[in-house]
Amino acid sequence: YAIVCNWPDSWACKQEVLACDTSSEGLELLGDYLTGKSPATLVKRANSLIFMQNMLQQLGYFWPLSEPDFYRFLKTLKSAGHSTSSLKSLLEAVTFSRYPFHLPELHELTVSRRCLGAVVDELPGKVKQAEPLTVADVKRLHCVLEHGEVWDKVFSGSALFCIYSRARWSDFIHGSCLRLDTQTDGQIVYADMEVQIHKTMRASANRFKFLDLVVSGIGMAGHNWIEHWLEALRYLGMDPLNGVVGLSLMPAPGDDGQMLQRSLESDEASKWLRLLLGEEIRRKDSKR
Repeated sequence: YAIVCNWPDSWACKQEVLACDTSSEGLELLGDYLTGKSPATLVKRANSLIFMQNMLQQLGYFWPLSEPDFYRFLKTLKSAGHSTSSLKSLLEAVTFSRYPFHLPELHELTVSRRCLGAVVDELPGKVKQAEPLTVADVKRLHCVLEHGEVWDKVFSGSALFCIYSRARWSDFIHGSCLRLDTQTDGQIVYADMEVQIHKTMRASANRFKFLDLVVSGIGMAGHNWIEHWLEALRYLGMDPLNGVVGLSLMPAPGDDGQMLQRSLESDEASKWLRLLLGEEIRRKDSKR
């Protein structure tokens, strides 16, 4: 909302937002503009637009830019040492703004060959990625799930669910209810979760389909890990078998140890995972 309100007064989308009687109506209007877009994508594009606006102010440029100025702006950032991935994200954010908000003023920037060339690596390099989890890492999560503090148990169970179901974190946190498939003795064989909101839900092949995440009851540690996870969730007052719509099975914890009304975000989950696994220990093991 703040980004659109900082756009030029002549742009129709800003005029429509400012014409709303309340900010709530303005937010609803933006929601209609951005229907079907992944929340993770929206956050990524918004962060890029905010970064671009800050850099434009520092360098003395004014938005919107002409194509020559946008090219010089990208080249200036590249010379200053900004990564090509961050420059690509700027171009992607401009292209993203061009189409949902119908901004023909940005068309020249999105099709400029020299701007596209300015955000490409001169020499291909190795893609920087996080180290994959090892068997020892997964067993560590199992250990925390059995013997850790309650919030660490809940997070470890959530991480294991993502690992065994090969799910994105952003998809997993939109699930609120588990279904269990048990043997006659009550042992859990499988658990599955239906996710309505997921990254590819708008794709033609997946339209109107739920994403079904399925995990085995027996994990890498050789015992039934789901029972420990269910016990930790219930300790926090959650019923994972009769979940509340909109309440994630991995809520963010508050400072007082109580659940917040939002789910744990991907960047928070990444930091929590590194904390549990011990990044320094992992580095030493990888060197061995």
